[in-house]
Order: sequence, then structure tokens, then C-alpha cells
Amino acid sequence: MKLLFTSLSICILFSSVSFAQVRVAFLEAQLLGKKLILEPQGTYYHLAIQIEDGRWLHSHPVLGGTRLTLGLPPKFGLVTQVLEDYNRPLIKLSDIESCLGLAFDGSYSFKSRVSSYCSKLVGQILNIPPKPKMSFSGKVWENNYKVKKNQPGWSPDYVFQYLLNEEGFKPLIPFVTRMVVNVSRLPQPVNPDLIIRSQSVCMDVLK
Repeated sequence: MKLLFTSLSICILFSSVSFAQVRVAFLEAQLLGKKLILEPQGTYYHLAIQIEDGRWLHSHPVLGGTRLTLGLPPKFGLVTQVLEDYNRPLIKLSDIESCLGLAFDGSYSFKSRVSSYCSKLVGQILNIPPKPKMSFSGKVWENNYKVKKNQPGWSPDYVFQYLLNEEGFKPLIPFVTRMVVNVSRLPQPVNPDLIIRSQSVCMDVLK
């Protein structure tokens, strides 16, 4: 799968002290120049959650299941938004060890306990209730997932809206600007008693 975006590199300086405890990154993707849409009016294709040591936990077919990665390289999509919560405790490795190694669930089952997918994984970690009726009408699904329509589940866009509107998460990037975030340059999650020096975070502006 080749990701095609037109971008202009810029750097933004974050001079304020960052006490973000929980970060969730949301990714977009394109295939052959066309944006991959999972549900009507959707934006995001994938998501990942950061743990205490700065690594990202996510479930993706490329990974073969649920794994921790140091960053979020383009093979997973392009990070265009990060939601942060400054009040939640850090997600510890011990909290998510039971998730590691779960197979990727290509059937997107609500009930499976031995496999998972990106939005279900993050939804369950953050105790987000499933959407009562999911819509799998995006072209990416073809005919394989029509049987799952109107069953409960999670999607990247649903998790995004829930965290933003119900849980008080704040966007890293202003909504008027579309950017690609290099998550490897974000300040590491730390204890609120510590101070982080100003860091430069490189981003790309999407045209």
C-alpha cells in the first residue's frame, strides 16, 4: 500500500511545559491516491495509544496483531491529529501486558477475546463504551463486513469524537490546520512533578 500525500515541511516550537499523561494518535491513509474511508463522513483509518515509556500500542495488519512500536512510521498511515489528556495517569506497561500478542482481528468482531483491532484496543483500554450500531459501508470493506453492520463496535472516528466530546481530551493540532505529526519528536509522557524543556516538533502541513 503506497501512501500519497502532498506536503510542505515546517517546524513548530512548543515552548510550554507538557504534562500530557495520555496521548492517542489518529492516522489517515490513502491507497492509489484515494483516501481510505472506514465509515460515512469518516476521517481516520488507524489509531494508537502512547504508554509511559513513550512507545505506541496499536493493533494493525502490518504488525500481525497488537504490538508496541517506537514510533508510527508511514506504513501505518500519517498521523494528522493527537488528542491529549493532562489529568489521566500514565498508562503503564503492566496495565497493557495482557493485550500484547493478541492477533489482529480482520473480522472486527465485538465478542472476540483472543484478537483485537486498533479502535477496539484503545476503546477498551480507555473504557469507552462501544458504539451500539457500527456502519461498515466504506468501500474498503467491499462485501466482507456487511454481516457486521449494525453490530456494536468501535471505529477510529467514533473513539476520536468520544474522547473529544465526552472525556475532555484536547487536540494537539488546531482543527483549522491539517498537519502530519512526527510523533517521535513529541515530548515524552512524564510525571507532572517533572519539567520538560521546550522541544521542536517537526510537522508537515497537508494541502
